[in-house]
Amino acid sequence: MEDEWWKNKAQEVQLWADMKNSKMFFSTIKAVYGPSRPNTTPLLSTNGTLLKEKNAINERWREHFSILLNRSSTVSNEALDQIPQRPTVDSLDFPPSMEEVQKAIKQTSSGKAPGKDGIPAEIYKVAGPVTLNAFHNLAQTSNSLPQTKAQCGFRPGRSTTDMIFAVRKVQEKCREQNMDLYAVFVDLTKAFDTVNRAALWTVLQKLVFPRKFVTLICLFHDSMTGLVLSGGEASEPFEITNGVRQGCVLAPVLFNLFFTCVLSQAVKDIEDGVYIRYRLDGCLFDLRRLNAKTKTIEKLILEALFAYDCALMAHTESTLQLTVDKFAEASRLFGLTISLGKTEVLFQPSPLTTDHRPSISIEGTGLRTVEEFKYLGKCHFQRRLPWQRD
Repeated sequence: MEDEWWKNKAQEVQLWADMKNSKMFFSTIKAVYGPSRPNTTPLLSTNGTLLKEKNAINERWREHFSILLNRSSTVSNEALDQIPQRPTVDSLDFPPSMEEVQKAIKQTSSGKAPGKDGIPAEIYKVAGPVTLNAFHNLAQTSNSLPQTKAQCGFRPGRSTTDMIFAVRKVQEKCREQNMDLYAVFVDLTKAFDTVNRAALWTVLQKLVFPRKFVTLICLFHDSMTGLVLSGGEASEPFEITNGVRQGCVLAPVLFNLFFTCVLSQAVKDIEDGVYIRYRLDGCLFDLRRLNAKTKTIEKLILEALFAYDCALMAHTESTLQLTVDKFAEASRLFGLTISLGKTEVLFQPSPLTTDHRPSISIEGTGLRTVEEFKYLGKCHFQRRLPWQRD
């Protein structure tokens, strides 16, 4: 009887693993082994001393994250001045309606860890009209509170699948047209945590957001603090003065807007890269239709984005080096840092090209050329497509 129970549980765990349902996978594991017990692991202090006392360990964690989440960054005022001023959408200053408040509450994710107050999102979802009215009245009466087409990160209707498909399609078409493809997969260091807030508020005002709306978002980030849970105990709070708010639904949107300006600065003078030609009328598979240049649309593809995961592409080594240089300069101007150790180059040669290792560098530091790259943590992109292998 006991063996049968263990067998059924093992099959259930395997089922959730095969379905890639991590929530149910860990829930089943927890049902078998019980809840995890908080423990305290010894840590080294900044001077190399081994810390064993719980209070000292908590203080060390607090010190570590205080430094990690407060990395200062400098943004060029000249770069901010070059962002074109867009017409302001004054309707964004209007207080949210009751329907908008209700919709926002319904769209909150269930099953997430609550904040310091211990109130999960499900409580607000099942709360009655009194709670809904309280939220609505707060938004009505107070100014305080208790993105480019290449970007697929944190946008409705788009996911990693879309960007993986797009990059794979570029690979296939380059192979089909006997064209070389050079790609650099850029990794940014602590991208969300190094966004300069003062520059972010300037960027928002340069876009369509009115001053009152920007002030409201600014208030979200004022006096922001964090704490660390270790061994079942919380550390003393510490102030966080840089970056977007961790865990906030606004954070990815704000970063996308900020990063859009970085990309605009990087690619504004680049006219060479990977071009794709297409038509939206007639038979999809009749390729002869693409010869009618007056009826086709040609687009330049320089980058593929998912949040801060960026792939830069070109047909020649010199064009890719130019694109990388422009991107590195734009990142520096906006206070972002490229991780040179994690940024890698992938070269897919055409059948007519002699194979070689491209030499791409950032500020004099050569980037590593790889045979394959795990893109967005899911798909392995090889320099040769699967059907090209010997």
